[in-house]
Amino acid sequence: MRPGHLYVAISHCGVLKIGRTDHPRMRAKTLKQSFKLVGLSLKDVKFCDCLEDVFVAEHELIRILKGRFKNFCGREWFVGPDYNATFQLAATMTKEQTELEISRNKLRAHLTKKGKK
Repeated sequence: MRPGHLYVAISHCGVLKIGRTDHPRMRAKTLKQSFKLVGLSLKDVKFCDCLEDVFVAEHELIRILKGRFKNFCGREWFVGPDYNATFQLAATMTKEQTELEISRNKLRAHLTKKGKK
């Protein structure tokens, strides 16, 4: 597991990029170059709260979008999804995964206490 932040970025022509990062501020700066490399310009980017296992969330978000929208270039770029709705989905996934992680940690702590008795 690797902690990090999911992000959703959008170009001026509506192409979305989904990704993950350990350093949101640094990634916000480097995204401009990433967009430029594929002939686009970055309009905006939104980052979700930090997750304990960002790889799982990123993979799931990409899987959901891949089933519904056309890839622009590479597996993380999409044409067609609504930017705000996609970010809301990412934020909801982040919240749900965080709540699941908290529940697992509480269960582990409870089981550990029981095992010590």
